[in-house]
Amino acid sequence: MNKLMIIALLLATALAYSPEASAQDFSGLDKSPLDVAYYRASRGSAPAMRVLYSRPQMNGRKVFGNLPGGLRQGLAPGCQRIHRNPLL
Repeated sequence: MNKLMIIALLLATALAYSPEASAQDFSGLDKSPLDVAYYRASRGSAPAMRVLYSRPQMNGRKVFGNLPGGLRQGLAPGCQRIHRNPLL
């Protein structure tokens, strides 16, 4: 019994210190994260409409003032609407 306990303890220690047990390195967050919104006619039904949009964030960038009229463009894709059913 003691021999089995020692082997189990050694195995657990070896697994705890293995390279696969270390934390993962994730890339940083997007500067303009993409969000999705769904419209459903009723709860549990298939989505009737899906809207993809991004939420630009400053993150050290100048947002307004570089373009004429204080506009900001070109940092994220535009909105996309997909309608599964006719709107009218």
